[in-house]
Amino acid sequence: MATKLTTPIHREVKFPDENGAMQDFIVTLQPGDKPRLKIRRKRHQSETEIPLEVLLAPTEWEYEYE
Repeated sequence: MATKLTTPIHREVKFPDENGAMQDFIVTLQPGDKPRLKIRRKRHQSETEIPLEVLLAPTEWEYEYE
């Protein structure tokens, strides 16, 4: 049974950076016509946005990040 997402869901997570040190991030699942996942560092303004249709079909895309 599917549930429709009507409000954003936020979670604080820790991911390792390129040096292996754990960094704090906020991950948000955004609702809408095209739901998306937003990832941003907790203390920085930059964020990465990935459409769920892309995230759920990883064999069809390549993603580069800074």
